[in-house]
Amino acid sequence: MATPTSKGQVSNIKFSGIHHIDSLLGNNKWGGSTGKGVNLTYSFGEWSSFYKTNYLEGEPWSGFSPLTSTQKIAAENALKAWSEVANINFTKVIDSKKVAGDIRFAKSSKPDGAWAYLPDPSAEAGDIWFSHGKEYNTDKKGTFGYHTFLHEIGHALGLKHPHAKDGSRVVANLNIDTTAYTVMSYRSYVNQPLSGLIQNFYPTTPMLHDIAAIQYIYGANMNTRKGNTVYKWAPGQQLLETIWDAGGNDTIDWSNQSSNAKINLNPGQWSQLGPAYWNGKELESRTLAIAYGVTIENGIGGSGNDTIYGNNVANVLRGGEGNDYLSGGSGNDFLTGGSGNDSLTGGSGNDSLTGGTGSDRLYGGTGNDNLYGSSGNDTLSGSSGNDLLSGSSGNDSLTGGTGSDRMYGGSGNDRIYGGAGDDILYGGTGNDVLSGGTGADKFVF
Repeated sequence: MATPTSKGQVSNIKFSGIHHIDSLLGNNKWGGSTGKGVNLTYSFGEWSSFYKTNYLEGEPWSGFSPLTSTQKIAAENALKAWSEVANINFTKVIDSKKVAGDIRFAKSSKPDGAWAYLPDPSAEAGDIWFSHGKEYNTDKKGTFGYHTFLHEIGHALGLKHPHAKDGSRVVANLNIDTTAYTVMSYRSYVNQPLSGLIQNFYPTTPMLHDIAAIQYIYGANMNTRKGNTVYKWAPGQQLLETIWDAGGNDTIDWSNQSSNAKINLNPGQWSQLGPAYWNGKELESRTLAIAYGVTIENGIGGSGNDTIYGNNVANVLRGGEGNDYLSGGSGNDFLTGGSGNDSLTGGSGNDSLTGGTGSDRLYGGTGNDNLYGSSGNDTLSGSSGNDLLSGSSGNDSLTGGTGSDRMYGGSGNDRIYGGAGDDILYGGTGNDVLSGGTGADKFVF
């Protein structure tokens, strides 16, 4: 157990060779070799006399005070945020002359803002110091103060600034050296001078590259949200976060929102959800990232005009109200446009596309797809594969493409084109135009 004069086991970090990871790696980690998890303690310093007398920068002897109750809540919430993404278990201990946490929090007049000591064999390692500034006396997520707790704990666990050459000696490319990618950054926008963060909303979680780096050091926490999780936010809520999810059948649900959304279910990609934030230079609309290695299966839009991209597994995408664009990607996907004039693209795989009300455009893509037009004047294109196309009501246009397709015009005055392959064309009621194309086609009037 750590004491005021000694800390736990420290090991050198073996660098990954991956730029966005190595740009955040310091020299050392807690515990065993790179990739191994660790059990750590934390404590809140209550008395300067509990620190060693020859403390490195003399923080305990210059305006020492303990954290406020609000700051302790912020610290514990930030510790939890890191432990949710990495294989790190934190246990609280009571600070004393004989016992101290591996991670230790207190305030001092020494820092202008806040600083932390990275893991190493010294007694100071893992200690985090805050100034007496009021901006740090908050546990509200999205504030500079709470962001600072995330940042300093990152240091105490072994992460460095992306602009610094210490540790791995790798400096991050400027396009990824912002707080959008890492809470360890000193930049609110790309190429900002290192003069201090100036955005109006801050990350509420470790971000995309933080998660990649801390998981490389300690391994991933595979117990976090391993069930079926629905990610849903209050109407109009401001976001700036990254999702780490260890398993289950999961959904990003925007159905209670009226603002236009862009949902991208692919790991390492950004979604545009909720209000944009001011990054000090311009409004930034990218507010939600999905961590590398995470699979989110489903996306649900709201009442705005939404764009939803699936990934390489079987996705369920629902547009809801508004004029939506849905793209399934690879996998056997189920896409529903809902009301509005929607555009649905199945991509590869055997997909099911339903336009809903409105005049919709449905493109099956490769695979054996089922396309359902519903009401409205719809355009259905099967592309390759043996597809089923059903126009339902409205004056619809159906094109089978290659493959042996079945096409049903339904009610309304429809145009049906078989394309290549041996197709079956059903006109239904109304004044229809049927064209078989190449292949041995069957017409049913």
